[in-house]
Amino acid sequence: MKKLTPLILFIALIFSVAHADQLQDSLSPHFTAAEFRCKHCGKLIVDPKLIVKLEELRHAIGDKPIVVTSGYRCPVHNKAVGGVTNSQHCKGKAADIYVNGMSSVDLARYARQVGFSFVKVYRGWIHVDVR
Repeated sequence: MKKLTPLILFIALIFSVAHADQLQDSLSPHFTAAEFRCKHCGKLIVDPKLIVKLEELRHAIGDKPIVVTSGYRCPVHNKAVGGVTNSQHCKGKAADIYVNGMSSVDLARYARQVGFSFVKVYRGWIHVDVR
């Protein structure tokens, strides 16, 4: 697995921070704000470290697209979907993701390799966060 250089990671981080106020725009080269907005209220909170790690993960898996099914969740939405009380989603530090054609177990292995703080495997998707 080829590592991203610190310069590329720095650029991705700066890009995500610089564009955080432009919620309709890209957060990074491969992720948009729309992917991380709360499905209930449309609010967006996203930790730039989450975006950097997702970019690293995408690179590690051969630049295959990562589908984000859940990013930020307001407390109302989190409760409605059965999320835990202190969910990292409510802090903008988590994403539920999958990659077409890749098993959840394989994706989780790569997620751990790139350094996500927490990885949980579900059937068909995984939860990653930067707590």
